[in-house]
Amino acid sequence: MVCCVGANSSRGSKEPKLDTDTDTRLQVKLKNLSDQFTVYAIYSAAGIFVLMLIILLFQMAYSSSGDED
Repeated sequence: MVCCVGANSSRGSKEPKLDTDTDTRLQVKLKNLSDQFTVYAIYSAAGIFVLMLIILLFQMAYSSSGDED
């Protein structure tokens, strides 16, 4: 049995080379989906931060008014 690899291989020279520079349709769809999840995550984090800040301000306002009595 004889085996050839590399430049001496006839199989490697006949097969078409894969184009790795362009994205497939699936890769494009997954990138769009990940971009949408990123935007939703940023909006959610900002909304949670604002709500927690409002809750903190209310707690500080009510605790300071209760201390004066």
